[in-house]
Amino acid sequence: MQLQVILCTLLFGNIVSISLKFTSFRLDNEWELYKKSYNKIYQDKIEEMQRRVIWEDNVRVIEHHNMAADRGEHTYWLGINHFADMSEKEVSQKMKGYKISHDVIKDGSTYFPPNNVNIPDEVDWRQKGYVTPVKDQGQCGSCWSFSSTGALEGQHFRKTGQLVSLSEQNLVDCTFKYGNGGCNGGFVFRAYQYVKDNNGIDTESSYPYEARVIISLYNFILTCFVITYVCTI
Repeated sequence: MQLQVILCTLLFGNIVSISLKFTSFRLDNEWELYKKSYNKIYQDKIEEMQRRVIWEDNVRVIEHHNMAADRGEHTYWLGINHFADMSEKEVSQKMKGYKISHDVIKDGSTYFPPNNVNIPDEVDWRQKGYVTPVKDQGQCGSCWSFSSTGALEGQHFRKTGQLVSLSEQNLVDCTFKYGNGGCNGGFVFRAYQYVKDNNGIDTESSYPYEARVIISLYNFILTCFVITYVCTI
């Protein structure tokens, strides 16, 4: 038993030692601030060192890109967010894992724009007041809900002149029976069907986003069928 403890201690020490070779002491304070800012909690020291190595790699990529952007080689700059301690593969697996059923898309059709319409070279709907401030879906595969509310917010503004931020969480929690998967992906048209069937959708302020499924069988009817805001289009 004592030998096993010694071997485990040596193994752990070697892993940490190897990981330290790939980390930069100049980033110690930034790493602690990153963990605090994004409430990062790891299972053990080994996982934290692995995440630290990935995080530093991403920091270097961001720094190099932004220096190139300062020289005019790019038109945008990068920044740290809650995905910075994950590899590109991990982010892709987490955020792009939704499997599209062929039954859903088999009835689609091709859109052909009319020839007698003059289309402007560009339109910035933000400048026209149609777009709410940028939102963050967090570590939840709910991009479909943000696409849904964004379009509804714009159309509601077009009709009423009022820009109201609508609830993505309402859609994440309440469209399972329509075939959506909460944080595991979904479809915009299914979200629209829910809004149509329920004669509206909650506002963001009345049903704030939490980047997770928070509904339960106990409060499903109260939450998903009592709408605080009717989005008329």
